[in-house]
Amino acid sequence: MTIPVGFVGLGNMGLPMAQNVLKAGYALHVFNRTAAKAEALLAQGATWAPSPQALAARTGLVLSMVSDDDALHAGALGEQGILAGLPTQGVHIDMSTVFPDTSK
Repeated sequence: MTIPVGFVGLGNMGLPMAQNVLKAGYALHVFNRTAAKAEALLAQGATWAPSPQALAARTGLVLSMVSDDDALHAGALGEQGILAGLPTQGVHIDMSTVFPDTSK
């Protein structure tokens, strides 16, 4: 049994990264603002989450790769964001190309 991993952001960089997580044998839960971008992963066994918050609550380990500072802010800090669902001992690793202040 492997730990479940959550992945937010399935664009040009996020999708191949998420596919590698799935290929490595992890239970993968995914969210993307455009749900259609998740179809290939869902067909390979990933599970859809209706929001970043729900994804974080299910997994406790979330990787994100989103398009810009605004997307990261909304996806991590928004009402339905990652941090709203992440357990106390949870981990969020962001790999987005954003300003350092946004990462902090």
